[in-house]
Amino acid sequence: MNIRHLVRFAALAALTASALLAQTGELAELASEWKTANASFRAATLALRNSEAFRRAQAAGDRRTLRRLVDAIPRPEASDYGRRALALADRRQGDDALAVLTFVANHLYDKAVFAGMADRIERDHLGAAGLDAILENGIVLGNFLEPARSAALLTRIANENEHPLPRAWALYWQSMLILRDPAAGPAERERAAALQARVTELAPEGVLADRVAAPAFEREHLQVGMVAPEIVGRDTEGRPLRLSEFRGRVVVLEFWGFWCGPCVAAVPAEQALVEKLAARPFVLLGVDSDRDLDYYHFEAETKHVTWRSFWCGEKGVIGAIPSKWNVTTWPRTYVLDHEGVIRFKDVRGKALEEVLEPLLAAIER
Repeated sequence: MNIRHLVRFAALAALTASALLAQTGELAELASEWKTANASFRAATLALRNSEAFRRAQAAGDRRTLRRLVDAIPRPEASDYGRRALALADRRQGDDALAVLTFVANHLYDKAVFAGMADRIERDHLGAAGLDAILENGIVLGNFLEPARSAALLTRIANENEHPLPRAWALYWQSMLILRDPAAGPAERERAAALQARVTELAPEGVLADRVAAPAFEREHLQVGMVAPEIVGRDTEGRPLRLSEFRGRVVVLEFWGFWCGPCVAAVPAEQALVEKLAARPFVLLGVDSDRDLDYYHFEAETKHVTWRSFWCGEKGVIGAIPSKWNVTTWPRTYVLDHEGVIRFKDVRGKALEEVLEPLLAAIER
């Protein structure tokens, strides 16, 4: 190779490196904008809640004024950022494009955006080795895609992706779709067991292996009448937190997240319960599965969630706590008595209030 060719090659390499850096910078800039917009919204919401106008309207029960005040704060829309992210993915190729779609899957929760993400996965990334970074968040994927579309996407990945982890995740979520179906009979459940056996072959260690083993842990440690296992972690503010801190009180332990429609629908009733039992030996303790803490704080400020939650970390629904506790449907609720014994599972609404009363009364005698 002569000097002229060397110079030309070096120039092309420099241009390629520059283009890659620019692409990386575009995603980082978009992610930073999203984070800053959410932080600004949080700050504005907090300032509003502390304002005299808000407090007056709240004291008067003036919902119309409260709504007007809240709606006046510019709210970052996942749909807007999602369209920008999908356009950015279209300008990139290979792993660079997949990195953008991974950002979408983990942060920009919008049905139209998720549909666009699925389109691009099917078109360009079915065989990608890094697809597991999206499939890890399979519950959220299923929540924002139509069920048939989600199932079809998982089937194509399981059939067409040759890499162990993406294929294992697709097979795992296929098995969970079967196990969550109340109409699934013995033959379907046998198929789900076979899918999970294949998952263990493809991913013998790590989170997926733990999730496959979790049903046995639930049978052995999480039944009514058993003392709930300890949970050690940090809350959504980063403070150390242990389940055993609340011995001596009745605990409603709720596995939830703002990404989960039924979880969000339950928030007003939970707020009322917390207020009603404020003077009694009771605590509502969450295990939050939102992967993005900015998103969590954004929603918590807006929806007035005041109780503490463990944070599952950036792995969200496949974090260590829900994986160990075999949480595969959300929300999941445990009612613990003052000695930490599991007394009820998955009771909500009026039924929850009814089972709490005798547990509280037993402490207050």
